[in-house]
Amino acid sequence: MGLNRLRGMHVPHITRPEVWPEIVTDAQRLASEGWAVSALGLGWSPLELWGWSPEQEGLAVWLAGRPLVLVDDTMAIVRVGSLRSVFNRWDATRAKLLWEIAP
Repeated sequence: MGLNRLRGMHVPHITRPEVWPEIVTDAQRLASEGWAVSALGLGWSPLELWGWSPEQEGLAVWLAGRPLVLVDDTMAIVRVGSLRSVFNRWDATRAKLLWEIAP
């Protein structure tokens, strides 16, 4: 699976290359904590979860180490201190999966 390839990848050409290690951790965490299975079951695409394009970031990129508290069919919510932040699903048709971005 592509998630396994992320750990050994060189940093790809992304907007903020310095956060690549955190992106890899968050991408793996989506799968290991069961959030990906839930989201996919609610109709999310793999690109919405692990995608990236110059215009948009998938959920794994957007997380930035923040803990998920909810995923439903339209959004994901993270905890930021005592506040919540929302990630809305997006049209990911022009995105690439993180493990398909060239270094």
